[in-house]
Amino acid sequence: MPRIDVYLSDDKTSLYIEKAVNTLKPSLKKLYGYDVRIVKVKDSTSALIALREGLMNYRP
Repeated sequence: MPRIDVYLSDDKTSLYIEKAVNTLKPSLKKLYGYDVRIVKVKDSTSALIALREGLMNYRP
């Protein structure tokens, strides 16, 4: 099953994005088979590092 990782920090904009993602999660899973995971990070640099690590460990 394909997975979408959403990296969010603790700022106010991320809270709105988290609400939107949580609203879309059931539809994405039911209609398209995507598993959505929200990953909390402390800042944008941490998000980029986590994204890079995730891409380096990706095995299709």
